[in-house]
Amino acid sequence: MNFKIPDIEKAFGWRSCPNEVTASDRFQDEADEETKSFRGLLWDEVPSELFDIYAGCFSYFTVEAFCYYLAGVLRVVIENKTHTTNSSDGLLIILELNPYEELWSERFLETWGILRYQELTLVKLWIESIIDNMVDRVGTKDIILDAQIDFGILAPTRALETVLVLLARQKKYMDMS
Repeated sequence: MNFKIPDIEKAFGWRSCPNEVTASDRFQDEADEETKSFRGLLWDEVPSELFDIYAGCFSYFTVEAFCYYLAGVLRVVIENKTHTTNSSDGLLIILELNPYEELWSERFLETWGILRYQELTLVKLWIESIIDNMVDRVGTKDIILDAQIDFGILAPTRALETVLVLLARQKKYMDMS
């Protein structure tokens, strides 16, 4: 992994543990089931099993909880040396489906769009580590790209594209400040 837990602490350390973790919506019972176990847990205390059992949690988190517990997923992939969890796979799918800014939903902008540059940089490094791991196993990026196109498998390269757009957007806002 090309980043460490202190990098996560530095990037996400300013965020507070959210008081509310469940966003209210029409799927309230399902949302409560997916998120209730996270209430009151610090991101560095969330057991990796929770991210596997409640793989859809990020869909139901409040914006604050989404941003806060993203640090926990990054920590878990470092500690477990797995590159992904069930929850992080879901995050990659969201990023993969959204490489074009004009197609971003309000929810996407409320969550991914408010992450700070340093936080997005860690997401970028994480996705790059997934791609590097795939290259190590398969042998070449060209084969991975062909497999993504031919078989429609999870496409971390498209997720990376989305994060690069998010980073450019944040950089533009930083330059304007």
